[in-house]
Formats: sequence, structure tokens, C-alpha cells
Amino acid sequence: MDMIKRYIYQVQKYLPESQREEVGKELQANLLDMMGEDPQEEEVLEALISLGHPKKLAREYSIEERYLIGPTYYDQYLEILKLVTGIVLVVMVVVQLLSLVFGSSSDGFSLQTFIQSVGKIVGVVLGAVLQSAFWVTFSFVMVERYGQEEGYKRDQEEDWSPKNLPAVPKVGPLKISKVEAGITLVVTVFVMALLVQGSDWIGVFYREGENAYRSIPLFSSARLTWYLPAFWFFAIAQVAMVLWQLMKKYWTMPMAMVNFLLELGFILLVMGMLLDPHLLDENLARSLADTFGASLENVNQWIGQGKFFTGLFVMVIGLLDAGSVVYKMWKSKKNHHG
Repeated sequence: MDMIKRYIYQVQKYLPESQREEVGKELQANLLDMMGEDPQEEEVLEALISLGHPKKLAREYSIEERYLIGPTYYDQYLEILKLVTGIVLVVMVVVQLLSLVFGSSSDGFSLQTFIQSVGKIVGVVLGAVLQSAFWVTFSFVMVERYGQEEGYKRDQEEDWSPKNLPAVPKVGPLKISKVEAGITLVVTVFVMALLVQGSDWIGVFYREGENAYRSIPLFSSARLTWYLPAFWFFAIAQVAMVLWQLMKKYWTMPMAMVNFLLELGFILLVMGMLLDPHLLDENLARSLADTFGASLENVNQWIGQGKFFTGLFVMVIGLLDAGSVVYKMWKSKKNHHG
């Protein structure tokens, strides 16, 4: 019966990966012995209640009981830890190497300067990786200690019914893509790394001479710094959202609504920035006109068009992403009740 599958799935969820298959087979065999070949619903209920809450039964099967991060989340923890630290490592190495290449001058570049630069890169990258590892671990510890799971009331394991067990998840449109979550992390870390480096990194780069590269800053450094706390808020919220997604594996309506609000908030932030007359560097138009031999009128027209299409792109992509998830949730719920 479906109730037996749900019960076994919940027991397995609280066990280490290495024990799940064996315990599942053993538990199914024991239940069949207890109930016979064609049990009635009341017999199934009686048998499952006699075994106790799935979490309580899992503790009896588990070899060890004390964990910093228990078997329920341990495999997910390792998977997400590797994903997040790997992404942070690669992105930070790329950003720091670009900083070394574009931020150094060929005239006074000595071996000592190179060694110092490499040491700085190693320190920055290692610090970023350790911080990301800490926050991933901290998030899982908090969920392990204080998270309220569906179908489970802490300290009330006796007050439960097999009828209330959640369904076994099925692969479908609500399954969260690890690839998409990984891309979101890469983009978030990369954008924040660029913003922290400063406005000189965000501009129009052009070649001057054989080996020299110059850039025309897009943004006013002081104004961009003013927006930095808002970007930090959305970056931290986005990383928390990705961790939530990877831990749950499937979209839920609360998750979809939080995602929608985050997308909407970020769209409003970008729109506000694009309407800010002090956001762009005051010398941007003149520098572009002088460098590329265009008239100031044409350059200002290009800048206006760039703002418009940037805002349109961010709004369309953000609303499509958030709206598609909400639509999937609504459609899935409708099909379930239908």
C-alpha cells in the first residue's frame, strides 16, 4: 500500500545512505510478516503505529546517534558543500587573476611583486572558501537542530498518525535543477566579486598600444558603493534560497513565493539604479566620445538605449523565472486535486 511506501521512505530519510536500501528491504519484509499478503487499511495502521514514528524507528537502526549533522541531511550537506566551495574557489581565482593581469603594470613588475601577488591571491581565495564552508555548515546545523519537518512534531513522536505521512516525492516539473542552482551561485558570487573590486572593473575596456589596456568606468565609484549593501542583501538571500532549494530538492509553494518576492525586489532595485541620474560616471559620455570618435549626442543616445534595454531584460527574465515556478506549483496542485 501507499501508506507503507511512505512510512519506509520516511524511515530511510533519517538513515545514512549506506543503510537505507538494506533497512528498507528488511522493514518491508517485517511489515508483510506482521500483516499478511492482503492487509486491510486498519491492519496497516495498527502495524505502523506499533512500530512508532519513523524518526524514532530510524534511531533504533542507526549505528550512531550523536551527529553535528545527522544522516537525514549529511549526504546533501557534503554534496552542497562541494558545490558551493568549488564554485567560490573557481570564481575567486578567476577574479583575482584578472585583477593581477589588469591591475599590474609591465614596467615595475618583479619576481618579488609576483610572489607577493600570488600570496595575496591564495589568502583571499582561501578566506572566501573557508567562509563559504562555514556558512553552509552553519545553515545545515540550524536546519538539523531547529527545522520543523513536514509530518513531524519535535518532542511529540507519540502524537502522530501514518495517515499524515507526506507522500514519496516523484520526479517531475517541480524537481529543482542542480545545474540551474549552480549557475545561480556562479553568477551571484561573480557579480559580488566584481562589485567588491570596485567600479574600475565594470566598464568599457579597450586596447591602447601593443600591450596596454585601458578602461572607461561605467559607474560612479561613490554611488556604486552606496548601493552595495542592497546587493549584499540580495546576494545573501539568493545564496540562502539556493541552499534551501538544494536541501528540499523539490519546489514548495512557500519557496516559490519567497523566490518571486526576491526576483521582484531585485527588479525594483535595478530599476531604481537605472533611474538614478548620479549612477553613471560623470565623464562616461565624454570619454566614450573622445575614445571612439563619436559625437556626444550619439553617445548619450546609446547610453539611454542601453539603460532601457538593460531594464527590460532584467524585468522580463526575472518575471519569467519567478512566474514560471509559481505557475508550475499552481498547475501541479490543480492536477493533484483534479
